[in-house]
Amino acid sequence: YHIDPWDVTWVCDSYTDLTPKHRVFKLKNENFKMRAILPGFQHCGKYFTLTSPTLGMGRNYAFIFTPSDVLVPDYLGMLGAFLKDEPYESPFPDIHNVFKDYLEIYIKKMTQFSKRMHEDLILDDVTMNTSMDHSSRNPIPNEFRLKGPFGPGIRIPGNASGTYICAICGTSIVLFVDLAAYLLRMNAYKAGLKKGKVYKLFKNESFDFLVNPNFKIQIFSSFTKNELVLGKPIFENAAKLSKEFGFNNIEYHLRVTENGDGYWDSNFIKKNMDLNAKKVFVWGPYGYEEKLKAEFIKAGFKRNV
Repeated sequence: YHIDPWDVTWVCDSYTDLTPKHRVFKLKNENFKMRAILPGFQHCGKYFTLTSPTLGMGRNYAFIFTPSDVLVPDYLGMLGAFLKDEPYESPFPDIHNVFKDYLEIYIKKMTQFSKRMHEDLILDDVTMNTSMDHSSRNPIPNEFRLKGPFGPGIRIPGNASGTYICAICGTSIVLFVDLAAYLLRMNAYKAGLKKGKVYKLFKNESFDFLVNPNFKIQIFSSFTKNELVLGKPIFENAAKLSKEFGFNNIEYHLRVTENGDGYWDSNFIKKNMDLNAKKVFVWGPYGYEEKLKAEFIKAGFKRNV
């Protein structure tokens, strides 16, 4: 029989802290297992709604598969082996048949809903933050509803050519982690062919997207503190592999305010970004987007941001 994953109750089983502000909640339903990775990147940027029936409210969250704690060590081990020209045997015979019994939800503590998730969610009859005074509110039972998927995604066509720029301040950078992971897998596969090897790790994925040699995405990620940085292992290592083997289809640039890194002003844009890029993705806090758009115009950017 068929069960609709969007029409069942999901239970929050546990959570893991990524940063002081970001937490990964693991939701389970006994009828479902989740692939640890999805081939391609077409799901990137699509979203779903997570709702608490108790609170009578919810929030939209993006689909993100790559940061799974199951596979990140495998990605990094694979990359290290390529760069050192050493053999690498994955613990998984086929990376696309790795399953988890939970769905990971990445939630930043910022809105009313997410604060309640961080502070008042009940796990095994114990609240996440036992030091809080809950007398004025009702703790949230660990049952949730999902609805989706929604949205057009990040709108990069599979046959894309030219340069795309991603200039994002904060958490929204995770929207592009799966895209970077796809390029990492594709580049690793192509690098293996250059060496006369075919890695069984990728045997069930056909790399039919973003194969145009003129395609490139420049990732510019900004955070206020090092402890808040997200996605760095995948972005950084995808860029390393791309450069090492001459694919040049992804670049990664990270700025952290507390390190004294300079802002993305018009001079930085002229020096580091392609002024003829086909599209620029800009996300950030209030006022950031308009300010950065003005810097692009000042730098002589050729298209609308």
